[in-house]
Amino acid sequence: MGSKADGIAGVSAPLNETETFKNRFHRLADSDMLTDCEFIVGPQKTVIKGHKVFFCAASDAFHAMFLGDLKETNAVHIEDLEPDGFQGMKKYIYTDQTDFKSVFEALATYVAARKYLIEPLKEVCENYIKKLLQPSDVLEFIDSCRLNNISIFDDLFRKIIIENTAEVVKSDYFPSANIETIELIVKSPRLLLKSEIELFGHFERWALAEVERRKIPAEDIATSFGSLKKHIRFLTMSREDIDTRIKSSLFLTSEEKRVISKNRNWRRFDENLTSENIPLSWERREFGKNYDAIYYEAMLNYDPDIDVLEDYDDF
Repeated sequence: MGSKADGIAGVSAPLNETETFKNRFHRLADSDMLTDCEFIVGPQKTVIKGHKVFFCAASDAFHAMFLGDLKETNAVHIEDLEPDGFQGMKKYIYTDQTDFKSVFEALATYVAARKYLIEPLKEVCENYIKKLLQPSDVLEFIDSCRLNNISIFDDLFRKIIIENTAEVVKSDYFPSANIETIELIVKSPRLLLKSEIELFGHFERWALAEVERRKIPAEDIATSFGSLKKHIRFLTMSREDIDTRIKSSLFLTSEEKRVISKNRNWRRFDENLTSENIPLSWERREFGKNYDAIYYEAMLNYDPDIDVLEDYDDF
């Protein structure tokens, strides 16, 4: 019979008598000792080994996988999860702990926990994300959630966009965001920016990047972004902004520019001057802490027979 120092046959390292049982399970999670199952995870085909007893005890899904009528006897191929997410789930199964390096790793683990019905881990991931998601990461995170059909963070996304707009649009990911994600910004009734024309400038910056990505022909640029333009409140812009920025924009058709210019100039709406992608509304978006409440109230109660804008020059 071998001594204690020889360890257990097949085990790569002997157990330390001073080591707690908790730490021994940590060590099992990080090693291949006595493993009896194998997972091939993600497009990278990362090999992750484990112990059936732990996985079966943690989830009915794994119990059915390994002990059910159609039990797996070979390596389990999992193509719809990321290796980091599966590893995060495995660590939780073995140790009841997590060690996320980022909110994206927590999200990948959430997706794994959802797939294998591990509700306590889902809650851990949710709490981590809600606490640590940063404005600089929110757009990429939104796109990742959409890709994985996750909607539980939608309220958090809106809150971050409203309260930290400047940081959000300055993020490195902003030019790469999906059009549906950019729409969340331009449709928001409140933003921490200075003005509508600043918002339009960020829209143009994103749209230019999108033109390059999609190789949109020059003649189609002005008609390619109607789903976003319909949320820009053009009639709340100053005449100077319309003259210097809007009239020269590549992203508006000649007809749209005419509709904006004439309706803004006449201070009333003309039924004959409309466009599908131009909202005919004087209601101002709320910007930052220096929002002009008086002017906003005036626009809400605008009466064309009372010239509330008499201090503004005509076109």
